[in-house]
Amino acid sequence: MRDSRVERGRLLVVEDEPGLRGLLCASLRFAGFAVTSAATSRACSRH
Repeated sequence: MRDSRVERGRLLVVEDEPGLRGLLCASLRFAGFAVTSAATSRACSRH
């Protein structure tokens, strides 16, 4: 069984549709990734 405290990597999700962005982030976090999200490429440049 995988130790859920181990981070598999960091990802930045850029998606303008809030529902899809939330679903992607939740799924990736469940898979063990640290996720940051942004709605636009402009907002993305701040991360």
